[in-house]
Amino acid sequence: MSEEQLKEISRREFEQIFGQGRLGLVDETVAADYVCYDSALPEPLRGPEALKQAVRGFRAAFPDLTFVVEEQIAEADTVVTRWTATGHIWASSSASPRPERA
Repeated sequence: MSEEQLKEISRREFEQIFGQGRLGLVDETVAADYVCYDSALPEPLRGPEALKQAVRGFRAAFPDLTFVVEEQIAEADTVVTRWTATGHIWASSSASPRPERA
């Protein structure tokens, strides 16, 4: 697979899988030995099911989550993606939930 194809897969992961919650794309684009390193997570995500679980968690906390890929660098089979995410975290306050900007 070319570096450009790998960058497109990474872009789809952030913009469509995380940003739109399209979990069906995980099975189309993520290999069994997939690993995602994210400084916001205590451990790397390993495998398609771990990715799906992370997406569900992020989408539950930030229902209007969106991602924009700002920059990508690829070399051989490694892709680094710089992105910006926006959304509102939903936290309960008394009897009614209220959005807070994150």
